[in-house]
Amino acid sequence: RHSGRSSTVDDSRVSREFSDEFSQSAVDEYVAAAQLDLDASPLDVSLEEFKAKVAEFQPDLIGVTAVEDTWPQAREMLESISDTTAVVIVGGVFPTLASDVPIAHPDVDMICVGEGEETIVELCRELGKNNPDLAKIDGLAWWNGEEMVRNKSRALIQDLDTIPMPA
Repeated sequence: RHSGRSSTVDDSRVSREFSDEFSQSAVDEYVAAAQLDLDASPLDVSLEEFKAKVAEFQPDLIGVTAVEDTWPQAREMLESISDTTAVVIVGGVFPTLASDVPIAHPDVDMICVGEGEETIVELCRELGKNNPDLAKIDGLAWWNGEEMVRNKSRALIQDLDTIPMPA
């Protein structure tokens, strides 16, 4: 999908260094929030069933969330559908804290860095346009040809009551 681009990141040894954009306390709060026990169930299907569902549905956008421990499974899922024409975005704690790993994967078109609730909505709206302008979406890192572009950080959501509860 990103011909000529090679991954220079060894994702079997993820860096434990945190981005300069985050203080240690902000990182701790983010990780703690991600470990909440929410009322949501993952799709319980094999890779072959997942691949068949993607082929049947033919989505325009595929979003995957990952923490460090689930990145190998996410990577395997994405590799199983590497022939898809859908735009692939990875979000979650892992791409926020170790963005160099998922963005280097050849099946990943972009990553969401930080809170994704507003970023994903803006991305969907922008991708629906004839000439999408990804550069104006805060919290997004993406490939422009062989160049990785990292947009400015998205401001934290101040009023959490504006976000719907997860399913």
